Amino acid sequence: MKVILLENLDNLGQIGDIVNVKDGYARNYLLPKRLVAKADPRKIKQFEHDKQRAEKKLLRLRKEAQQIADKIQGIKYSYERKISEDGKLFGSVSVTDILKSLKDSGFEITKSQIELKNPIKQLGIFQITVRFDREVKAEIEVEVTEEKQDDE
Repeated sequence: MKVILLENLDNLGQIGDIVNVKDGYARNYLLPKRLVAKADPRKIKQFEHDKQRAEKKLLRLRKEAQQIADKIQGIKYSYERKISEDGKLFGSVSVTDILKSLKDSGFEITKSQIELKNPIKQLGIFQITVRFDREVKAEIEVEVTEEKQDDE
């Protein structure tokens, strides 16, 4: 039976591929789970049309994301944090801090786009990736410095 893949399947192919599978496999597994659709001429034509529209939309969104990434690339943010006498940082710099700085700079970024696995808990300069798309990303620089204390 000819079917159109609606999901990426490791053993069959990528979304949109038209493949031949055994009738029983299609009827008993793939079709009930809505992983495929029967490949009749009308559905093939409709799927090709939808695919072209989706590709155009993806290109437009990727272009917009690239423009924002170009503006963000290389931005530097500095955060001051208190440190103990033995040099340990009180608190940290988290995704929320970076997100607030980006929003204050006028960028509409979501928390999930900032790639920071763990909060920064030491002094120094760090490169943080902001990912807009699988292929579009920007690097920002985050510097964590010691907070100045008034000894009066």
